[in-house]
Amino acid sequence: MSTDSQHTNETDLLLLVAEGDEAAFKLLFDLYARLLFPFLVRLTGSDADAEDILQETMLRVWVHRDELPALEKPRSWLFRVASNCAYNRLAQNASRERTIRSLPIPISDDFNPVEESLALSELKKAIRLAVHKMPPRRKQIYQLSREEGRDVREIADYLGVSKSTVKNSLAEALVFIREELKRSGHSYSILILLFLRK
Repeated sequence: MSTDSQHTNETDLLLLVAEGDEAAFKLLFDLYARLLFPFLVRLTGSDADAEDILQETMLRVWVHRDELPALEKPRSWLFRVASNCAYNRLAQNASRERTIRSLPIPISDDFNPVEESLALSELKKAIRLAVHKMPPRRKQIYQLSREEGRDVREIADYLGVSKSTVKNSLAEALVFIREELKRSGHSYSILILLFLRK
């Protein structure tokens, strides 16, 4: 495939994602994952951290999808977002290491997160529990988006708030669910949160 053809296909995907096409987002996710993952591994030195940062980066792409058509260099923007996420993760890891070293009780090196083993229905239940813990407005915006299928503009009009308020609330909701699931030992792709309905 020629470079021009690749760029055309990527541009088409970006436009479809901007319109909320989830199938196009999965294709875009696969495309960008191949570009970003090796880059993030080099930055962090960790496959696990690179995977987490990849999920976070693509979450941002989805939440801010309506801005994609205006980007002159979407890949440059994407790598900048990924780099910022990576540096934030490295700073968090350094802080965590300092905290662990200060603990009087040693932490076992054998500890590993619980592997994902829940059935789909159990995963949905875990997500519903996380949603239930959210502040009322964030919960309402998340439900209007994920359960009723409304886009950012529709939610903003319905609630009488700005589109940026809706986007920020959705980003906060997805990050909160992500952290709640991680705390309970579940590993998953951000695609699960984007595609799962109630």
